[in-house]
Amino acid sequence: MPFLTTRAIQGLKQYQYKASGYTILDDLHNPVWTALVNRLPLWFAPNLITLMGTICILVAYVLNVVYLPNFAGDAPRWLYLITALSVVLYVNLDCMDGKQARRTGSSSPLGQLFDHGCDALVIHMLLGNIASSLSLPCGWKMACGCLGIMLPWILAQWEEYHTGIMVYGTRYYGVLEANYAICATHLVNFFVGSAAWRYVVALPAWLVPYLGASLTVSDICLVLVSVAGLSQGAHNLCRVLLAPGLSTALSDKERGHKHTGHLAALAHLILLTSVLALGAWYLTLAQGSQWMQCRAAFTTFGILYALTASQLIMAHMCKEPLELPLVPLGVLLLGVANQAVAPDGIIEPLLLALLLMVLVAGWYFSYVASVIQQICASLGIKAFTIKSSHVA
Repeated sequence: MPFLTTRAIQGLKQYQYKASGYTILDDLHNPVWTALVNRLPLWFAPNLITLMGTICILVAYVLNVVYLPNFAGDAPRWLYLITALSVVLYVNLDCMDGKQARRTGSSSPLGQLFDHGCDALVIHMLLGNIASSLSLPCGWKMACGCLGIMLPWILAQWEEYHTGIMVYGTRYYGVLEANYAICATHLVNFFVGSAAWRYVVALPAWLVPYLGASLTVSDICLVLVSVAGLSQGAHNLCRVLLAPGLSTALSDKERGHKHTGHLAALAHLILLTSVLALGAWYLTLAQGSQWMQCRAAFTTFGILYALTASQLIMAHMCKEPLELPLVPLGVLLLGVANQAVAPDGIIEPLLLALLLMVLVAGWYFSYVASVIQQICASLGIKAFTIKSSHVA
């Protein structure tokens, strides 16, 4: 089933990537990434590097599902070490794929789509692994933690749609720093044990009216993540909604058929945050659920988030209007309504959660496969090999 129109493919062919917001840590890593990339054979496709990083996270995620299916509990300490190493491998490989593309002259719109599309899916798996390390099952706390990371990431894509520039962070904090912080979380479990996150800390008097007399270390981490996410998201919002002349920020060539301007940006923001709000509600309703229901609800939300982000990225790259995220909104609304209307569910909650997870996964991967196939056919390239003209 083709998802891209002829007009969208024409817009895609004229796409140019612009990025900013690199950090000091990025600058320190750059010579290392360059040296590593220069050791790769010229036939090694950049998308293979992206795929390798994603597989690292996937392996760690599957192991966490096996040992901690509902997130709560303790796992063997070696699992936390593997999970930490997977994050290090993923984030560094993710920063090397673009360098290999430029080195081999094989840069293409498919590269960004594949890179950022994998990132959207990886975010779901990273969050799942963090929840496992913090022993954090479904509920409002998990929902807040997820929003603290999901919101600023998708707002960065939203900002890029309206300004044409992907901002990775401030000079001092960005994607690399966030991933290393995640790695440190898993290493705490490896060296100290997961009990460290359950240690209770007494709070100063001025915080008691807002947060209570004490919090666990895990709760404090969630507060910090939420505050950091809101802060970063606020920067995205201000750069778009408070920007003068937003409707003319892009040239005619960059704008294409996009719906831009402050009203369009606000409408898109409402759609995206609606998906996140429903997803957070769905996770909250799964609190204290049966075996695997929490994991199924979490997976469904994560895949729908990746689908929403991928469609936003495609709309930006193809210079097309952003379509209504009907599938994510409809599925999450069904999941929420099933338990909101009747506490025990109109349909058995576990059965519905598993059914929605399977259907959503099938839809998402059929969308990704179709879009990749269309792009490859229209640009005359292959996803995981480099044409001989580029290699030479």
